[in-house]
Amino acid sequence: MSSSGDPPASMTLVIGIIGGILLLALILLTQVLFYNIQRMEDAAKLYAGKPQELADLQAGQLAQINTYRYVDPQRGVVAIPIDRAIELYAREQTSAPAPATIPSSAPADAPEGESVP
Repeated sequence: MSSSGDPPASMTLVIGIIGGILLLALILLTQVLFYNIQRMEDAAKLYAGKPQELADLQAGQLAQINTYRYVDPQRGVVAIPIDRAIELYAREQTSAPAPATIPSSAPADAPEGESVP
């Protein structure tokens, strides 16, 4: 130490450099730890199996659209499997006549020679 009470400049520089390196190492360690924990959480959420309640609900919905059943027995309303309904609808659309087209001429109530905007 000098007689004036100031610490040597070289010692201050060394302590500053070591402190900066330790601070940088601490920041990098914290960041690596954060990303590792985040990756583990993402993997647990993405690759976790379906909840049983969701699997049961989906199985029930598939059963409803893939089976014959009565919707309203008093009125005689039934449900048919979706594949069969699509097949019947497609057959109905291909065999149905084309809808009649209306000519794009002036309406019947407009006098001849006048056009309707």
